[in-house]
Order: sequence, then C-alpha cells, then structure tokens
Amino acid sequence: MPGLGTEDGGSTAATEAEAGDHGRRLLGMQHSTEDRGERTMRRRRWRIRRWLVLAATLATLSIAASASAMTGGDSAGGNLTAVVALMARDRGRPRLVFQLLVYPVVDVPNDRLASYRENGEGYFLTREGMDWFWNHYAGGCTPSADPYLCPLVAKDLRALPAAFVITAEFDPLRDEGEAYAARLREAGVPVRLTRYPGMIHGFFGMGAVVTKAREATKEAADALRAAFTPR
Repeated sequence: MPGLGTEDGGSTAATEAEAGDHGRRLLGMQHSTEDRGERTMRRRRWRIRRWLVLAATLATLSIAASASAMTGGDSAGGNLTAVVALMARDRGRPRLVFQLLVYPVVDVPNDRLASYRENGEGYFLTREGMDWFWNHYAGGCTPSADPYLCPLVAKDLRALPAAFVITAEFDPLRDEGEAYAARLREAGVPVRLTRYPGMIHGFFGMGAVVTKAREATKEAADALRAAFTPR
C-alpha cells in the first residue's frame, strides 16, 4: 500500500510496531474505570509494603510504627488520587491520611462551569482537548452512576483522608476542583484549598521556569509533612 514504506525491512518493522502499539491502546480502552482504579490500588499497596519494609529497618524513622500512607496526583492523576481515596475508605484499607489533588479531573467536561466557558481556549488545556481525553478514558461509561469515574458525583464523601487541593486561575478544571474541595469540607474532611492566580493547567510541573510552581510545590510538601507529623 502507498505510504507504508515496505521497501526495506526496517520500515516494515516500524509499521508493524506502530500497528501493535495502536492495537494495545485500543485494548487498554476496553478496561473499566474500576479496573484502572484497581491497578492504581495495587501500585499503592506495593509502595506501602515497600515503605513498611524500609521503615522496619530504620529504627530512627519517626513514623515507622504507622501503617498509614498518602496518595496524590495532578490532572488525570488527581482523578485516580480521589478514586483511590474513595476505594480505600470503602474497603477499609490501606489507611490513607492525606490526599494531594492538583487541578484534579473529578467530573465530566461541563460548559455550565464558568472555568470551562472562560478558559476553554487559549490556556494550554482546551475544552476540545478535555473532550478527547475524556472520551478515550471513559468510553461509554455513565458518569452519574460511577463515583469511581467522577468522584464529584459520589453521594458520601465522609471519612476520607485530609486533602490539599490546588487549582489554577486560567484552567478549565478550576471550578470542579474547587467544588470537590467544598464538598469534602461539607462532609467534615479537613481541606486546604489554594487557587494560584495567573496560572494555567500544568503549571505545577514547571518549577524550573515558573516561580509560583515552586511555591506550589513547597506548599504541597509542607502539607504532606504536616499530615505525617505526630500531634
């Protein structure tokens, strides 16, 4: 076929590799959102076990006797963070004491939110981009029926770990992140919320060039340290 570059074996191999990658991506899309959460839970448990082994060998580690942990992430990782926190509460383990939610995705793309209308174009993450990401991630799932997909629709947010939520002023996800922080607070969960003025989606990872990114990283580190400091 034209354009496949079959004149040499290297091009053919590259094409087959690309086709294989595409097929794997399609297969990955068939997994349910709960499967994704399960995989994240397994990774968290593995990290907790590794941490406990390390703690057991370090007598000077002040939190060695604590079987507690935290979960955190930004954007789509923030979605998995919130989902893992819900799963851990629902199943009784692992014991999480802190969740870091950096401009998390906690609901479907929603033009009724001012942040989507105001920041849907021109600020790195776009409304169109969110539709693309969401459709590939969620597939045919019904968000209102699945809090492990959209944590914001969960009926009960009580007994979740303390949360630090970071949002950015010029981010389509700003309002849903702040709405989730408000719902957590209403449910009695200790919540700290900081909106960073003048910032866009993705700024948290731009510490090499953005001062406010370094400030946000320090604030997150301080919140994490406080969560594990004995009172």
